[in-house]
Amino acid sequence: MLARWRGRWAAGARRSLMDSRRRGRHTAGGGDLATGRRIWAAIALACAAWVGGQLVASAVAGGRAPNPVAWLAAADVADAGPAVPASGSAPAVHVADAAAAVPAFAAAPAAELRVRVDLISAARAPRAVFLRDSTPVATFRDGSVDVTVAPGDLLVVDGSAYRQPLTFQVVAAAGLAAPSLGLRVTTRGDIAYLGRVRPAP
Repeated sequence: MLARWRGRWAAGARRSLMDSRRRGRHTAGGGDLATGRRIWAAIALACAAWVGGQLVASAVAGGRAPNPVAWLAAADVADAGPAVPASGSAPAVHVADAAAAVPAFAAAPAAELRVRVDLISAARAPRAVFLRDSTPVATFRDGSVDVTVAPGDLLVVDGSAYRQPLTFQVVAAAGLAAPSLGLRVTTRGDIAYLGRVRPAP
């Protein structure tokens, strides 16, 4: 920007000097000095008028008061060309976008605990009852029960409806450490405890 202004000043000076020579106003001695001063004063006035015009035009376009320092700084930045980003800079990553990129995994369902108890001393006993925490949940009318249990449940078989002995055996214990597979209990007109449910480690 400043280089362009200097070129315009020099061109204006040459034109003024040539005009003076053509008109016969260029004299020797003190006349040369006075004429040179007038020429440079005219050049300075023209440059000031041109800069002022640029400032006023810029202010009118932007709707603000002229500011020579800010205008010159903006002109120098414009001449410098577009800004170049710093090397090695990484693009910003939004937390919301990063979180959305992570897939959500549902918690795996807990393994179901089941126990199966068979009546092995008879084919069936419809009035023999299987209890879970003192609540009747099945009978041995088909000679076998298969129920879902939870850790800590107390399992009992009730054969009090029969005078003869009845023997029961745990034949399946999915995921259980207790009651253990193969456990046998016998009722003699009473009840028998299979124990509390304890999941396998």
